[in-house]
Amino acid sequence: MTQTNQNRFAGHMVRSVIITTLLIAIYRLGTLVPLPFLNEKALIDLLGIHEFAFSRVSIFVLGIMPYASAYVLVEIFSLFVPFLKKLRNGDYQGRRKLKRIAFGITLPLGILQSNGIVNWLKDIKLTNGAQILNIESSHEYMLLVTILVAGVFFLVFISELISKYGIGNGISILLFSGICAGFFHNMRRNLVRFGNLGPGVYLLSLIIVVVIVFFIIKLLQTKTSVSINHKLSKKPVNLFQFNTCPSGTIVIPYALSIVILPVTIGNVMGCGGSFTWLSNPASFFYNASQVILIVAISYLFAWLFLHPARRLRRMRERGWAFSISDQDTKSYLSRKLLIYNLPWTVLLCGLAVLPHILIVSFNVPFYIGGSSLYIAVAIGLDILDRYNIQHQSQTGRLIKIAEFHDVYDATMIKKHLESKGIISHVQGYYHRHLLYFFGPFIDMSLMVGENDTKAAAKILRKYYKSLGLLRPYLS
Repeated sequence: MTQTNQNRFAGHMVRSVIITTLLIAIYRLGTLVPLPFLNEKALIDLLGIHEFAFSRVSIFVLGIMPYASAYVLVEIFSLFVPFLKKLRNGDYQGRRKLKRIAFGITLPLGILQSNGIVNWLKDIKLTNGAQILNIESSHEYMLLVTILVAGVFFLVFISELISKYGIGNGISILLFSGICAGFFHNMRRNLVRFGNLGPGVYLLSLIIVVVIVFFIIKLLQTKTSVSINHKLSKKPVNLFQFNTCPSGTIVIPYALSIVILPVTIGNVMGCGGSFTWLSNPASFFYNASQVILIVAISYLFAWLFLHPARRLRRMRERGWAFSISDQDTKSYLSRKLLIYNLPWTVLLCGLAVLPHILIVSFNVPFYIGGSSLYIAVAIGLDILDRYNIQHQSQTGRLIKIAEFHDVYDATMIKKHLESKGIISHVQGYYHRHLLYFFGPFIDMSLMVGENDTKAAAKILRKYYKSLGLLRPYLS
């Protein structure tokens, strides 16, 4: 890179970092603004001064969950509703319409969840009669609901600004900042509550975290190529790739939900006490059930996300084909999936049972692992990849030319562009990699150097029927 291009790269990165930092600061400051009419003294009496410091009920208490839930609902309905299905399988403009529909559904979901939070806080009373939330009229009630819903839309707006002007996918960045803040808060809380712990506990915890992070990074970045060919080019190319974490991370919550289902049903029927032994994390039955369910759900989701038959059909529509027959290809993909999903499934099982083993067997008084860890790793990889690719580009500037919502498509297209010498970055790729179908709110934006936009768009038009291309690059 020449000195001029280095200066451009530095300028672009500095501006992006400053914008991202300012927007994150606004978000984090908002998490410190307490909800109006909140009786903080009563909350301190209920939780204790130390717990209160880590459990603020702020105007952003809903986060972006109503928007994320709305988008997932739209994605599910798009499997069955013809109008939505057409938009889901269509071009970039179709996906934008789905996004607007999800944005509209966010409002009723936000109101519903806000009502739940306000009612829950209002019903909490201390033994001395003090209330956590002091509201005396329906107007004050409506004001609280409005503030909480407005907080959701404000965070979505901030995330859009970060995606457009910052250093990564906006929702990912906000989640990353929340995970980091939660990590430091938990460390402070543990130091306060368990100050007499020896250094060995923290050293053991650090070693375990480092090992887990290493394997997560290794699996996220490992891919296996398969030879395919296009009707416009007789020469086979290794562009189709297997990802070695093909089932994502949603597997663990699903398995846990099924394990505690008997207890949930029992509580509804008034006999939950009879099933409490089923939900005891220290029991062999609980951990064994989790492992069995994780293995089953992991392979089910891996197959659904790849779906060999549908994958072959979509590739054939774009002119791509494997060198063997369709039936043999389906069997081949299924066998490969069985092999390549195994390491990721083992890691998921470890992440599910390891925290309980550490707490019960090694007296580690805090939770190690969970979804926050591997989401933080994935977002960190997205940011690092953005930096490296932007540094390699000739002008230090990346332009978004397309948007994808299928991990296998994004992987194949990125590999194709790289084979043609086009430097590209798929923003949000690693984060979406962990979510697949359940992460439509994390779009994968294809970004290339500003001097390569025409060449990259030409490849997408020629070999992928303009998949995901933004309107300026369609012709």
